[in-house]
Amino acid sequence: MRSARATGSTCPSGGSAAPGESRPLAATEHDGLVVSAVKLADDGSGDVVVRLYEALGARAAGRLTLGFAAAPVVVTDLLERPFDTPPPGLTDGVVALVLRPFRILTLRLRRS
Repeated sequence: MRSARATGSTCPSGGSAAPGESRPLAATEHDGLVVSAVKLADDGSGDVVVRLYEALGARAAGRLTLGFAAAPVVVTDLLERPFDTPPPGLTDGVVALVLRPFRILTLRLRRS
């Protein structure tokens, strides 16, 4: 499982994590989908920005599992400005994704 844990982006235990353990803020199950950043939005709103990319040069379909409760998902550009693109589906903390080769995807999520 590829996760933001590799960059130290974890949150305190809760949910399914055992006491004293941390769980990733965002993780993927596909080797070609790499989470490169998990951070707060630059505008100070408290929204979480997750940036990921396809690394193997092939179309990749997978899931992004969030380690926090979130409401709407908004696709943004690298400067966190919303795109006029239908957002990926979010169900029970899991975002379904399909990325073309080498695509960089930035998602903005409102914590709920």
